[in-house]
Amino acid sequence: TSSCDHPCGHGWLYRTREVVRNHTLLGGRCPADLRQHKPCFTQVCASANYTWHADPWTPCRFSAKAQVSNNEVIVPECFGHSTQERQVMCLELSANGERPRVGDKLCDGRTRPKTSQSCLVVCPRDCMWSQWSAWSSCEAAQKIRRRHILRQNLVDGMPCVSSDSIQAKHCQRSKDPTYYLSVGPWTPCQRLSNDPCGPARRERL
Repeated sequence: TSSCDHPCGHGWLYRTREVVRNHTLLGGRCPADLRQHKPCFTQVCASANYTWHADPWTPCRFSAKAQVSNNEVIVPECFGHSTQERQVMCLELSANGERPRVGDKLCDGRTRPKTSQSCLVVCPRDCMWSQWSAWSSCEAAQKIRRRHILRQNLVDGMPCVSSDSIQAKHCQRSKDPTYYLSVGPWTPCQRLSNDPCGPARRERL
């Protein structure tokens, strides 16, 4: 049996047969009609009065959920393939400008837009800073400490702001006297015996 000879609307289905063996002597003759047909209907033919409408795609989101193992929350990799969807409907183009929704069979099924597609997920990621350094010594009545960027943000994550890399606080120098060692130069090397060579000694203050 053939398929309907029209992709939409009314058409015909056909089937054929062939003679396997002709009659002999007084046997019945083979029928002359070796082909039969009957009406068929697949779908309503598309009309200029109907059109497909597709809503915007849903956001591309990672479907995996965080899991708890050994009292620790394990967050899945926030990067990978996922699926986004949208709603597709058939609309009637009326003369008054309205576009009411009608049955999908009134639109051409061959041109129906996709309702799902694969997408690549890149999740938001905040800026990551290093630990603060130790406070510097007091200079000009202030101490400072610094840190540096370990990882930049992604997508809509919290961005790295350069002014956040340094902190300062007020300080005062100590009024107590400061002591330190002062080392003088070495004296010439003096022999410890009359030998022209061998052990010797030199000193400094």
